[in-house]
Amino acid sequence: MNRLPILLAIVGLPLTGLGQIAVTVSTDSNRYIQYEPIDVKVTLRNYSGETLSFNRDSEISGKLQFRIQDKDKNLLEPLSRSFNPAVGLVLPPGTTRELSLPINQFYDLQEDKEYELVARVGHRRLRDEYESKPCRFRVNAGSRVWHQQIGAPNRSPEEAIAVRDVSINMFDGEDGDIFYLQIEDDNLVYAVIRLGPRVQGIEPQAEVDALNQVHVLVQIAPELFRYSMIDLDGKVTQSKLYTITRTMPKLIRDPDIGRVMVSGGKVALDGVDYNIRAVPLGETQQAELPETLFDN
Repeated sequence: MNRLPILLAIVGLPLTGLGQIAVTVSTDSNRYIQYEPIDVKVTLRNYSGETLSFNRDSEISGKLQFRIQDKDKNLLEPLSRSFNPAVGLVLPPGTTRELSLPINQFYDLQEDKEYELVARVGHRRLRDEYESKPCRFRVNAGSRVWHQQIGAPNRSPEEAIAVRDVSINMFDGEDGDIFYLQIEDDNLVYAVIRLGPRVQGIEPQAEVDALNQVHVLVQIAPELFRYSMIDLDGKVTQSKLYTITRTMPKLIRDPDIGRVMVSGGKVALDGVDYNIRAVPLGETQQAELPETLFDN
């Protein structure tokens, strides 16, 4: 997504004593959609004059931890006690290193709440532990605009047809309402995909084709529309921008063969019909889980 980073924590503070490590933590937004990846950036700077290494044995090395609490001061526990995102980090004297991770893959941050996050770092060679100033963010559950249950292909024709819920929802973002697509079943959320801001005009259109792919058309500017084709795993297989001509772009579906296409308008050209840098909100996919973030 095209969002400028918001630096929400500036200085690392020692729990006791003088600082030998500066630690800051920041997120790229202060508002997130429920189940959307929440990317956290931790910056460490070494003032100790010695090289600090972080390996899998926290008893003889160093460890990066987080303290996360909701607005009611309830502390959240990591999903794995061995969670240490600094594993493999080598921090020579005077250097700065940045670590990025999707924090909600390691903590349960699904509830519609405000959260406060602090990063804390310690090392066996240092007398004190050091922690950042807190950063705060909000997780919001959106309101449903469109919904369809879609059958997912099975490996065997004898199995019962699996069902996935596909919905377009509206989320109260930093700069106004945002439409997003969510794909889920009873066990998993497969994708949360931002589609575009709500503008004064046509509401989002959605259709399902014969291959059970979802086609979405969203107006993202007064004369600009984003068309997306998305499979049931949440992969955007096609994306185009359309602009208004004598007719308005709209989705149509052939009832005989199940083909879905855009009718009306025309495919927009970068530099002619729009400036790519000014186009709001590209699609966002779920982040992959980095295996190296867990100790064994």
